[in-house]
Amino acid sequence: MSSPLPLRSLVWFLGPTFALPWVVLSPYLLGLREPSGLVFLALQAGLLAWPALVALGVLSRRERVEGALISLGLCSGRWKRVFAYSGIALVLPIFAAMSSLFLAEILGWYALDLTALSGYRQTFAELVEADALRLAMKPWWLRPAIFASVILGSLVYAGLSLGEELGWRGWLLPRLRGFGVGPALTISALVGTVWHAPMIWLSPMSPHAPALSVLVFVVFGTLWGVWLGWVRLVSESLWPVLLSRGALAASAGLVGTLHLEGTEPDLLWVGLRGVTGWLLPGLTLAFLAGTGALFKVPGTPPPEEGPLSSP
Repeated sequence: MSSPLPLRSLVWFLGPTFALPWVVLSPYLLGLREPSGLVFLALQAGLLAWPALVALGVLSRRERVEGALISLGLCSGRWKRVFAYSGIALVLPIFAAMSSLFLAEILGWYALDLTALSGYRQTFAELVEADALRLAMKPWWLRPAIFASVILGSLVYAGLSLGEELGWRGWLLPRLRGFGVGPALTISALVGTVWHAPMIWLSPMSPHAPALSVLVFVVFGTLWGVWLGWVRLVSESLWPVLLSRGALAASAGLVGTLHLEGTEPDLLWVGLRGVTGWLLPGLTLAFLAGTGALFKVPGTPPPEEGPLSSP
């Protein structure tokens, strides 16, 4: 079922959302400042909240608080469905991160060390400058500790991703339902990924290949963006999306944790955000599309506005 696209609201949302990162980061993109230091990190962190602020600004002129909470997916009457999809959404990125490392090792791009965890012990010892502590770090307790840190990190990053997800999957995706489910999922995923382009250019996965880093990230972000969008629509809630987004951020660091000591993984090709990380989300989306589940989602597009109405 489709409804008229709220074109004017989309313009009000997408215009400021995309403009600000390029304006704020222009001194760094033009080479006038070095992309490092606390100011640069603070700017990047602040930008992550911008999509939500713009979405709330558009909503505030149209809806009451209760209506806004429901529209953004923050309030749901189907909590059993929310909890069920939250578990799936949390686990899949962790499995994807591990599968990307196993695939990279098979291809000869990565040296995985799950036995001694030598890469993790080396990195930790360098951070604290304590060789004695490195020797005391035994794999039998490091393995559950690493797993626990991924789960805890998922919860932390879920909260940090609220600013983005309120914008992309909370506000934008439901308002693109007028295109149909498939196009809405794809467009919202592309928009939310391409928005990161200036930040990825300044902090590339490979220092000598910023353009290729952006390209690889766009593929990664689009695949996972479609997954996150599907979770949002099928669960009718933003909470599973936040957990999945948090798990993506937390498990992405496993590539720098489980490698063999003395090796340096190429993040363009290896890890959740690299080329080998495309496997599991690609297979998952292919399965969902093949079974028809990708396009069979509940709910009706939310906008009441006509095609040319004001936000």
